[in-house]
Amino acid sequence: DKIRKTAGKFGHVSVFSPKRVRDMAAANGLEVEFLTGAFFMRKKGFFLENSKLWMRFNLWFGAMFPSWPGELYWILRKPL
Repeated sequence: DKIRKTAGKFGHVSVFSPKRVRDMAAANGLEVEFLTGAFFMRKKGFFLENSKLWMRFNLWFGAMFPSWPGELYWILRKPL
């Protein structure tokens, strides 16, 4: 069984969402210390890729909208 029907036979389709990460942490007795999206858009050769303002915007957007289709980063910790 596939979680997502759109995944090819050996294709990669990410299924991590902020909710899934939080649920996974709770199910394992962990706390979410950090959870953010990574970017709005990246494209090789895009004229803004080397701009500091574009990088800041991408990081801000990822933090504000972590469910946006992109990468998701998290840190989980054992409670003290």
